[in-house]
Amino acid sequence: MLGLYTTLFFCTIMKNEHVIFRAFLIDNKRFTTRKVKKIQVKKDRHMIEFQLNKQAFTIILATVMASVASTGLILIINEALEDIVIHGIDQYHLFLYGVCFMILIVSKRTALRSARRYIEGQILSIRAEVGNMIRNATMQFIDRLEKADIYVKMSTDARRISRSSEIMIHICHSILIIFFCTLYIGHICMFGLILLVSFIVIALIIRHVHIRFLYADLHAVTNEETDLYEAFGDILHGFKEIKINHSKNEDLYDHHLKPRIHTVKNTRSRVAIQMARYQTFLEAIIFLYMAWIIYGITLDFMSKTKIITIFIFMLPSLYVIDTFLPNMNRTIISIKRINSLFKQLFEKKQATVFQGQITTLKSIQAANLAFRYYDKQGNVSYAIGPINLSFYSGEIVFITGGNGSGKSTFAKVLTGLYAPANGEFILNDQKVSMTHHRYLFSAIMADYHLFDRFYGVDTVDDSKVKALLFEMKLDTKVKWENNQFHHSPLSTGQKKRLAMIIALIEDKPVYVFDEWAADQDTHFKNYFYKHIIVKLKQKGKLVIVITHDDMFFNCADRVVTMDYGRIVG
Repeated sequence: MLGLYTTLFFCTIMKNEHVIFRAFLIDNKRFTTRKVKKIQVKKDRHMIEFQLNKQAFTIILATVMASVASTGLILIINEALEDIVIHGIDQYHLFLYGVCFMILIVSKRTALRSARRYIEGQILSIRAEVGNMIRNATMQFIDRLEKADIYVKMSTDARRISRSSEIMIHICHSILIIFFCTLYIGHICMFGLILLVSFIVIALIIRHVHIRFLYADLHAVTNEETDLYEAFGDILHGFKEIKINHSKNEDLYDHHLKPRIHTVKNTRSRVAIQMARYQTFLEAIIFLYMAWIIYGITLDFMSKTKIITIFIFMLPSLYVIDTFLPNMNRTIISIKRINSLFKQLFEKKQATVFQGQITTLKSIQAANLAFRYYDKQGNVSYAIGPINLSFYSGEIVFITGGNGSGKSTFAKVLTGLYAPANGEFILNDQKVSMTHHRYLFSAIMADYHLFDRFYGVDTVDDSKVKALLFEMKLDTKVKWENNQFHHSPLSTGQKKRLAMIIALIEDKPVYVFDEWAADQDTHFKNYFYKHIIVKLKQKGKLVIVITHDDMFFNCADRVVTMDYGRIVG
């Protein structure tokens, strides 16, 4: 019953939450079950559709059949025991028992297997959609994004949702068993039914109150674990620094990592203690009900025996619900966390619509260009502009200035990574949005990422790649095999040279290098300024270099100086 029940269950609990999973997570405010075929959610101009497909109906049918078969088994046992006392063994009961047993085994196995495939398919869709949304998000959003939080949501939270498939099957199976058994108890004794329902309602009310208090702690555990992963990240990524500096090593461990470990431990312990209290209460409720049936109701021996037998048969189902519901609460928290990520990515999604490919670049002009950084309160923390600057194909332009002068920010606006707050770009005397013409650039920024293969390049000339590896003196450290780079650990300068090879193979009209030569030795510093960029110029490329190397300024056609976000020379 995973498909329909999951939808109903999550929508009931997650009111006003816009859950954007493609399969079964929907906005409760617009939830409909018309014809039980399609659920639609409209938000702005976007629509998400939910199809109760063949696989979902298989899960629903198999779970219901397993529950009916389980209840049928205990009913057959009760009736068979009564007949054995009076008439002896009845072969008909034995036949029915065998049929129900086979139905139970086959249907339960089918439900579990189908649910696992169903949920894994959704997890795959979730991860694919997150990856798609991240690559289409704005650069400003990615800059502010907590990377550790992304990893937790896509690993821990996604796995938790994945495991929920079996949990949901067990919960739904148990709920149906309790429902059918309750009806059977009512058939035997209506007062026993009323008493049982009363005890269940009391237990549910107390549990609801209990969960409301528990929910904040469950949510806190997830956030605290994110902070803990960040502390472990400081140890792993800053291993060299803490290994060299003993006091930094001890301070990080004693005053940052250990306190976070203890915080997680204390919160988890508090959750476990509260759960233990409720479980003790539940056991008390169970034994009180059995005592009332035995001593408080006037019934014949066989009827009391049947009610007690049915109730004992219900106990595993009650324990399943009691045990697995906290896991479902954690799953709901994970869903909300991933949903918040979806919501953020959806709001920051940037359209990748091209305004026509520019095949031949002649010039780029920035007219009254400005960009602003904002803090969390919405105040301007830093700004560049207005900038008026022109670039032409076949020239080398150096951009220099002190730290914080706005060079790198301007490079990100120029390459379309940041959308300008004011001003405009003019390409070949035509006003354009540079976010739609990023394809013109190949850039190695100061915070670049080194890929291990060529993406977006249709055909790679193996001989050219190997020649560049030899030229960059990387042929002994890096191997190009099966369209992928394989290498041992590289120095910072070697990584930048490998990034240069990738940029050169991409063969774009405009090259932007942000402090590329800063980590190179004397030989490659000279080689960069006197050979690489000169060769690119000869090919008609526009080369923009952010640099502090004033001894090579004579290699540029123009030197632009920035200070406090403005052009000063």
